Amino acid sequence: MIFQCILSSAAILIVGCQQSPAGTEVQSFGETQRSRTKPLEKCTVIEDALPQSTAYLQRLFNHIVSKNPKTFKGIYSPDKFCPGVILSGERSAYTQLADGRIVFFSKILEEAHDDYYVAAVLSHELAHVTMNHLGILSNHYWETMTKTDRAVLTSFITEKESEMLVAKSLFNELRNTVTLDLFYQDVESAILNYFNEPDASKRLLVLNSLLSRAEGSKSCVKSCEDLKIKFLEAIVQSTKIDILNKNMNAIYLKYFSKEEIANGTEKEADEVGLEFYARSGYSIPLYGMFGMKNLRESGNFEKCAQDMMSTRTKEPERGTNSHPMDCWRAENYLTKFIAKNSTELAPYFKNEMTQLPGSPSLADAVKEINNAKKHAAAKKTLVK
Repeated sequence: MIFQCILSSAAILIVGCQQSPAGTEVQSFGETQRSRTKPLEKCTVIEDALPQSTAYLQRLFNHIVSKNPKTFKGIYSPDKFCPGVILSGERSAYTQLADGRIVFFSKILEEAHDDYYVAAVLSHELAHVTMNHLGILSNHYWETMTKTDRAVLTSFITEKESEMLVAKSLFNELRNTVTLDLFYQDVESAILNYFNEPDASKRLLVLNSLLSRAEGSKSCVKSCEDLKIKFLEAIVQSTKIDILNKNMNAIYLKYFSKEEIANGTEKEADEVGLEFYARSGYSIPLYGMFGMKNLRESGNFEKCAQDMMSTRTKEPERGTNSHPMDCWRAENYLTKFIAKNSTELAPYFKNEMTQLPGSPSLADAVKEINNAKKHAAAKKTLVK
C-alpha cells in the first residue's frame, strides 16, 4: 500500500481542483481528464491477483470505459490500466498513479450489495488517474499563480515524479521480501497504517509491530533483517516525497485552504467518478452507499442525517485528513454536486441499473474469495 499512502496521505497536495475568486474548488462537469508531463507507464496486474475476481473487476472496468469514450482514449486509453483484486481483510482500494494499476482488496467485493457498489469505487479510482492526481495543475489554477511560484512548483513536480518512480521500485522489492501467500496481507496492512499515521513516534511502533509479526510467523524469505532494511529504505523514500509535498503545500496555501490541500483530490475523484458511474447506467442515488456504510459502522449515520437537514445551524465538518469526513463527503457529491450539475445529469436520473449482466459475476468472485480465505487459513495453521 506504499503507493496509495504516498499519493493520498494527509501531506498530499491538492493538484486537481480549480480555484474560484472565493478560494474554493470548482469542478466543471465534463472535465474528466487532465494532461500529463509523462505518459502512463506500462502496467501489469498485481501479483497474487485472484483470477476470477480480477476477471469480474475487468468486466466492470470494460463497461465503464466503453460508456466514457471521450475520457478513455489517447494517454488514458483502456489498455493503459490494469485492474486486479487481491485477498485482504482491509476494505480499501488504491491506484498507482504512475502506471494505472488499480488494486481492490477482496473485502470490498465481499461487502458489496451488487455491482453498483463496486462500480462506484472503481469509478472513483479511475478518476484519480484521469485527473492526474500525481502532481499536475489545472490550467485555471496555474494561471492564478505568479511566475515565480509556477517556476518553483514546476521543479518540485518534476522532482516528485522522479522520486515516485524510485518509490515504486522499492515497493516491489519490499513485496518480494516476504512470503506472499502467508504474510503479504500483514505487510499490506502495516504499510497502510504506517503511512496513514502522522505521528512519527507512532510510525516506529507500526514498524516494530510488523517486524515482530514477521519473526513470530517465520514468514521472512531470507531473514527479518532483510525485511527491516527494505522497509527502512521505503521510509526514507517516502520522507523525501513528504518533504516535496510540504514544500509544494507552502505555495498552495497562498491559493487554497488547508482542507482543500489535504483532501481536494478525493473530492474531485468523488465528483468525476460520479460522472463515469452515471454515464455507465448505474443508479445515481446508490453512488454513496460505500460512504453510508462507513457512517453506519462509525455510529454517525443519524447525526449525519441531522447535519444534512435544512434546519441545521452549520454544515458538516470537512476536516483536514487525507479523505474528507464521511458526512461532508456524502453531502458534497449526493446533494451539492448533483444540484449544481442537475441539467447535465438529467439524462441519467432515470438510471436503474444495479447489476451488469454477464460473467464472471460478483457471486462468482465472492465464492473464489471464500475459497482463497480457507486455503490461506489452512496454510497458516500448518506453519504454526
